Amino acid sequence: MRRTGFTLVELMIVVIVLGILAAIAIYSFGRRAASAKASEVPGMFAEIKRAQLAYQAEMGTYLSTSAAETTVYPVLLATGEPKKKKWDPAVGSPWANLGVRPPDYWNYCGYTTIAGSAGVAPGGAWGKAVYNNQTPQTQWFYVVAICNFNAARVTNTTYVSPHDRESTVTYNDGD
Repeated sequence: MRRTGFTLVELMIVVIVLGILAAIAIYSFGRRAASAKASEVPGMFAEIKRAQLAYQAEMGTYLSTSAAETTVYPVLLATGEPKKKKWDPAVGSPWANLGVRPPDYWNYCGYTTIAGSAGVAPGGAWGKAVYNNQTPQTQWFYVVAICNFNAARVTNTTYVSPHDRESTVTYNDGD
């Protein structure tokens, strides 16, 4: 007598294969979502650099928006949720004085820009790294973006870009 159908072992193998494929798909989707959220950073960096150059042309110096690399605006949520925060700096704040007009008024990342005079070395870890532990011989500034794309923890990706290059250095890329 011939039986038709699948054995329990065959069904278990199919379930295991489907589980592996689902895990790969979920991981890939998460990476794509983080990549889409990270697309705000180049536009914001370009806008901040444009604003810094305009400020320097008018005032003769670049403007720091905070004294610390980790003091960002808009403030990241303490819960680690990757929600957008509104860009609406208070009148008289460094960001308002700088005149940054972001491409989108809702951001996943918090931003800061640190500036200094010629012959003064950047004090922060990211500033030292982006200038290769060298002291710039002209006025300088660098921009930092601290982002949370996947709610694993408050900060999971940091981007840094110096004033004199279009390049951006990425730390902990979504990890």
